[in-house]
Amino acid sequence: MSTLSSELPPTVSRLEDIYSDNVVDFQRKRYTSVRNAFIKRFGTDPQFFARSPGRVNLIGRTAQIYLLFSRKPELKKIAVSVKQTPAGSPPSITLANTAGDKYPDRTFQHEEDGAVTIDSTIHEWSNYFKCGYKGVFEELGLKSAVSFDCLVDGTVPAGAGTSSSSAFVCCAALATLTANGQTMNKGQLTATAIRSERYAGVQTGG
Repeated sequence: MSTLSSELPPTVSRLEDIYSDNVVDFQRKRYTSVRNAFIKRFGTDPQFFARSPGRVNLIGRTAQIYLLFSRKPELKKIAVSVKQTPAGSPPSITLANTAGDKYPDRTFQHEEDGAVTIDSTIHEWSNYFKCGYKGVFEELGLKSAVSFDCLVDGTVPAGAGTSSSSAFVCCAALATLTANGQTMNKGQLTATAIRSERYAGVQTGG
C-alpha cells in the first residue's frame, strides 16, 4: 500500500467526484464563473484547473481537475491554458486574478538560469506564483518550458491566518507541472512548495 506522500495528485473529470451532493451545484456555479472570467480575459477556454487545500484547481474543455489533496476545502483555484511561444522569444506566463482591482495582471518570462527572478523585498502577489514555478524547475531540473495563461481565484482574504500563501504556492507548482506535462508525488510536491515559498522572503513555508 502506498503512503500519502508517494501518491500522485489525483485527476478527476467530474465535480461530483470531489464535492458532496449538497454543495456540488454551488461549486459548479463557482467554476463556471471562473471559466467565464478566463474566457473574457484571454479569449479562450481554460484547459484545466488546479487546487490545493489551505491551512489552490484545474478545469477546461475536458473538465479535468488536478488536486493535491482531494476532498479538502480549497483556498485558491488556478485556471490555465497553454499557449504558443512566438519563435525567437522566451516562454512567458501571464497571471490574472478574479480580484483584479486588488491584484493587477502580471507577466513574466522564463529565464534559462533560475527559471524566474523573485524580488523578495517587494510585497507582490505574483511572487507566490513565481515561487511555485521556480521550485518546480529547480526540483526537476527541467531544461525547457511552455508559455501559459493563468487566472487565479481565491475564497479567503490574504492574511486571514489560513495559510493562503502556502496554498497559492502549492497550486502554482501543480499548475506549472501540469502545463509542462510533468508530475510529482504529493510528498515531493509538498516539500517543493515549502522550500520554494521562502523565495518570497518568508520562513514559514508549508
